[in-house]
Amino acid sequence: MCHPAHHHKINYIEFFKNMNDSAGHSAADDGLRAVAACLSQVAQRSADLAARYGGDEFVLLLPDTSAEGALRIANRVQELVEKLGVRNPGSSIDSAMTVSQGLATASPDSKGTWSSLFLEADRALYRAKQTGRARIAVADARTVERPGQ
Repeated sequence: MCHPAHHHKINYIEFFKNMNDSAGHSAADDGLRAVAACLSQVAQRSADLAARYGGDEFVLLLPDTSAEGALRIANRVQELVEKLGVRNPGSSIDSAMTVSQGLATASPDSKGTWSSLFLEADRALYRAKQTGRARIAVADARTVERPGQ
């Protein structure tokens, strides 16, 4: 039986500073708004929360979501961002804007704290960026390739 879990994802826009520098602040702001719209589209339940977490990072909280469900949502985010085709001339991996994602899970009976959940998701995000970018990394599992690769 699958126990309800609380999932936390950190989404990171690849080469955002380079996008700001090469395309300008207005284009970079458009990119931020586009990623926010993608996250809002997948965070459809009233308890889901999508928010900007830093300059080039967003957080998506998915309470009572299975690990499989959270991974499906992460893959959907990748697909939506890819379909946007937002130009990023500062990227060294793609002509369009891409995101990497870190995914962490805590079950209601775990002793973890919110800060430890954020730390695990951040570590997973770091691993996603280190393994080639435009990836999803799960805190206690392997790095998952982009859909279609």
